[in-house]
Amino acid sequence: EPDYLIPPELLPNDPKYSLQWFHTKINSPGAWDYTTGNPSAIAAVCDTGIESSHPDLAGNLILPGYNSADGSTNTEPVYPHGTSVAGCISAIGNNGLGVSGVAWNVKILPIRVTNSSEGWAYISDIVEAIQWAADHSAKVINLSFGAGGSSSVDSAAQ
Repeated sequence: EPDYLIPPELLPNDPKYSLQWFHTKINSPGAWDYTTGNPSAIAAVCDTGIESSHPDLAGNLILPGYNSADGSTNTEPVYPHGTSVAGCISAIGNNGLGVSGVAWNVKILPIRVTNSSEGWAYISDIVEAIQWAADHSAKVINLSFGAGGSSSVDSAAQ
């Protein structure tokens, strides 16, 4: 076997990267040697809203997003879960700030499915969010609600 000189795995310089246990579990560094995400890929985060000024997310957000709970474009968070989910997916990595997402270059389409400060959402708002995401070019839709048994949600996902 040739004695090749090979580079180390790509590790981001984000200060809180070491706290993100899941990157080791799913071998993100090995994947980052091949890609950090396609900037033309759009992932919709249908959740409790996303902080649009978040320094690790702002550059990857497609705004305006949509609020299926009231039909507006207000996607600011009513509960912090959506911002956290968006960060796991697409926090800008290797920028010396905060954390790193799994796919640093993927764009996030924020869709808020609730106006409840507790984060609860109606099935109808979730269905509308899925349809809106698909109509706006999302190829991946993240939905962190236990709505898998709903025939309406299943139909919208199809």
